Amino acid sequence: TTPPELVLKQVSILPTQQCTLEDFIEKAYDISGDVNLELLTELPFGQEGNHTISIKATDKNGLSFTAETTLRIHEDIIPPKIFGMTDITVVANSGKTPNYRKNVTARDAKDGYIDVFYDDSEVDLNTPGVYYVYYTAYDKTGNVAVRQRQVTVLAEEN
Repeated sequence: TTPPELVLKQVSILPTQQCTLEDFIEKAYDISGDVNLELLTELPFGQEGNHTISIKATDKNGLSFTAETTLRIHEDIIPPKIFGMTDITVVANSGKTPNYRKNVTARDAKDGYIDVFYDDSEVDLNTPGVYYVYYTAYDKTGNVAVRQRQVTVLAEEN
């Protein structure tokens, strides 16, 4: 005598991506154990914007419950973030090259952890001064993050 319980979640995708009915389901439950789910709205793939999606859950006795959620289709314009950019200090002519990758990671909201590239071509480990290493990370849609890390080269100790 009680319809199934249906809890939906919002889904956010890029215009080039697709999703399925299951992506919207947070919880579908009925005491009978059987819940049939039906997508009542055609998914508007490729059409940017916020779209209302209706889903119906029906139990084996024919009792049903319909709920709505949102499908957000939007371009990814958010660049990744680069972490672990602490300053580095070395002594000139020490023969030690810093590990420029140590503790440096990049994460994108859509793509997760991604590769980080660095350019240390402006750093002169033999001449005291302040230099910068440049880090770059690209997500799958071409958004780019660029950060610089300070490298201080100290005069040799006598």
